[in-house]
Amino acid sequence: MTQLLRYSEYLKYKISDIRMVQVNPFRLSRSVVQNNLQAFAEPVDTHLFLNGEESDEIMQNLLTMGAKTCYLHAALGAQVIPQISLSLNGENI
Repeated sequence: MTQLLRYSEYLKYKISDIRMVQVNPFRLSRSVVQNNLQAFAEPVDTHLFLNGEESDEIMQNLLTMGAKTCYLHAALGAQVIPQISLSLNGENI
């Protein structure tokens, strides 16, 4: 969001406010007591609001560019297989 604001300032766009609302839902199932707790991430829902005096076309272009350059959306769009290792006092568990 900061980069988008800097970019719009560089282009001297008349944008007075950028606001982002993002919901990152997740859910837990099963039980900690039974040692089978599972966590699930739901899809991230992002809304970016631009206020200013620019045309709809310019505002849409900024929104599109923001989506293309967002690190979170790029990370969430790729499959990442976790690799977990545990060690205690330098020894693998």
